[in-house]
Amino acid sequence: MHPLFDLVTLVNLILCVAIVAISVIGYVKIRSATPLYIGAGFFLFGVSHVATLLGLKTTLETEMIVVRAFGYITVCFGVYLVIREIMLRMRTAEELRTERLELERRVDERTAELQQANEALRASEAQKSAILEGITTNIALVDADLRILWTNAAAARSVGRSPEEMIGHACHAFWGDPLAPCEHCPTLRAFETKRSEHTIMHTPDGRMWDEKGEPIFDAQGNVIAVVEIALDITEREQAEQRLAAAARQWRQTFDAMSDSVALFDGEGLVLRCNAATTTLTGRPFEDIVGRPCYEVFHGAAAFLPDCPQQRALASGQTETSIREQDGRWLRVTFRPLTDEAGRPSGGVHVVSDVSGLKQAERGLTESLAAQRTITEGVIAALVRTVEVRDPYTGGHQRRVGELAAAMALRMELGEERAEGLRVAGLLHDVGMVNIPAEILAKPGRLTTIELELVKGHARAGFEILSAIHFPWPVAEMALQHHERLDGSGYPAGLVGEDVLPEARILAVADVVEAMASHRPYRPALGLEAALAEVRGGGGVRYDPAAVAACEGVFAEGFVFSES
Repeated sequence: MHPLFDLVTLVNLILCVAIVAISVIGYVKIRSATPLYIGAGFFLFGVSHVATLLGLKTTLETEMIVVRAFGYITVCFGVYLVIREIMLRMRTAEELRTERLELERRVDERTAELQQANEALRASEAQKSAILEGITTNIALVDADLRILWTNAAAARSVGRSPEEMIGHACHAFWGDPLAPCEHCPTLRAFETKRSEHTIMHTPDGRMWDEKGEPIFDAQGNVIAVVEIALDITEREQAEQRLAAAARQWRQTFDAMSDSVALFDGEGLVLRCNAATTTLTGRPFEDIVGRPCYEVFHGAAAFLPDCPQQRALASGQTETSIREQDGRWLRVTFRPLTDEAGRPSGGVHVVSDVSGLKQAERGLTESLAAQRTITEGVIAALVRTVEVRDPYTGGHQRRVGELAAAMALRMELGEERAEGLRVAGLLHDVGMVNIPAEILAKPGRLTTIELELVKGHARAGFEILSAIHFPWPVAEMALQHHERLDGSGYPAGLVGEDVLPEARILAVADVVEAMASHRPYRPALGLEAALAEVRGGGGVRYDPAAVAACEGVFAEGFVFSES
């Protein structure tokens, strides 16, 4: 064999060994069988080269051909596997690149979401911080050693410090004893009990605080801090004390009232009452409040007839009634109350024991009746005195009184003033007792002197009646019953409004009765002539309203009674 050929064979053998070694290393590194196939093929090539170097090629020629064929096949299969592996890796790289791009996209989206969340969180924190700083209640975050971790501006202002000056210091150093925690401290108790704690604290500066400790827990349920909330209730407490004092004063005043005073709701249930109510009803407070008023005050099962409460709620005005109960006279007054919409919502019920007043009233009534009897007796005596001297004058006075009273009622002056006119009519000519009887009974015309004597009866009557106390201006009416609106009357010649209204009525009644009745010096002129006289003088000599009233009562059928 040519030496050069042997050298080439040796080189090929070395290459085969190297490739086999590389294939084994590749398998160890990448844990893939692909390098082994290539190594196996070159191993077969190496075997054929060894056989050549050993001079066995001629002897084992057929076997060498088979070995080399297997080597070629193995190498080709290995190359195929390598190409296939490369393609797979290329495809995997593309997929990885795609996945990387997708991952980057997702990372970008998540980053944007996190940025938005961070911005929202910062905004929320800023908002919460603004709220906490704006709250006027003291708020502080305190650790287990009672050191302040955070505090709001209100808490700092309450002690004249800034939040920065307070952080890291014990809370009781600012609001209590600098050396020891406050007694009954809710923050300290919250650490111990692991629940919300509350108390009222008094600080050395005289202020009062409503304090609360709210524990904060970690994931394991341990208290890691406590939120201390303190509200300055000094002014509120002072206001409550003033209110309580006012309530006591009001209650004392309420109970000092001698009358029974109670507050009812719209259904008549007693909401509250004073001590006098318990005395009046003989019931304790607890047996009065919440019960129907008719049961409490009257022992009844329903509202009584003519109940002032029912009337007041219907009318919207204060109503009163007086009734006798258990031997006592009670005045019951109910003033309705309304709600904001103006609807009846109950009222104030006042009961007064007026038994004493009723007795006094009865005595006064009896006294007045006796006085009236005496007055009527005096009046009758005076009338009788006039009648004895002049029967015509006596009947005239009675009829004038009847007509004047009827006119007053028609003019709607009231029964009291009408009675005054009746009495004045009975006595308006009482001054005639000073006139000689022969002048009063003279059938012919009177002389001037006699007429002046007769005119003097008005003032004489005034002097007689002035000595008697009447509830009406009887003496003045008697004095003015001959006065006329135009000043043509006597004795004073009064004009217009200077004449009493009652005297104007009496003047018309006097003229009408005098003309309609018989007189010693002339026969009766008749009612029509009398009415024509006052009608013609209406608005001049006589009051037009009185004239109209006079005509009206006769139109309605008024007649003079018989003597």
